[in-house]
Amino acid sequence: MVPPLFYVKRGEELFSNTEEMTAAAENRNCSLGKIAMAYEAELLGLSEKEILDEMLRRFEVMRISVNEGLHDRNVKMHLLKPSARRIFDSEEKGLAAIGGIHTRAAARSMAVMHICNSKGIICAAPTGGSAGVLPGVLVTLVEEKNIGPEKTAAALFAASAIGLIIAQRATFAAEVAGCQVEIGAAGAMSAAAVVEVAGGKAGQAVDAAAIALQNTMGSVCDPVQGGV
Repeated sequence: MVPPLFYVKRGEELFSNTEEMTAAAENRNCSLGKIAMAYEAELLGLSEKEILDEMLRRFEVMRISVNEGLHDRNVKMHLLKPSARRIFDSEEKGLAAIGGIHTRAAARSMAVMHICNSKGIICAAPTGGSAGVLPGVLVTLVEEKNIGPEKTAAALFAASAIGLIIAQRATFAAEVAGCQVEIGAAGAMSAAAVVEVAGGKAGQAVDAAAIALQNTMGSVCDPVQGGV
């Protein structure tokens, strides 16, 4: 496993809110993922190729955590029993109460949380407590819809753009604002990623993120036996 890399800020921010972000995308006639990639390249003084490779490296961490969680590798949970594999298998056999791609994505998301709760390696997106949502969605799209590396990276950049705005203008801390800023942010980021994969515009991706976030407004954390 490649250790995390940290880059020094070298340039200026291209935007600081969703209005500026969508306007920048419209001016460049590009998607949310592409404008987010340009933002990172400008901010860090790197080429878009370098930025893309770094994002794909993070996706690989996500993919590995999904696979390990689904196959119960390195899963060492003590309070709850791993259930991602059982849900995934039940869906494939037609035994799940609600089947389809959404259930498979949910099982993959749960698999990541098994690894997270086992002190394994995950990619916080945006937090450890909500690290499963984006990998579950993206790995499902990659494996079942056959999207390529470039589109995968663009989807992750679209998600990161939403995460960036939430981080700058609100918070990710559940201690401050409950689950709405963890699972809500992850859901919003994932919604933007799906729109990116579908070929949507930046404004559509932002709208999708807003709708997803609104669905968790007011939610509070109620973990089993107080464990997070």
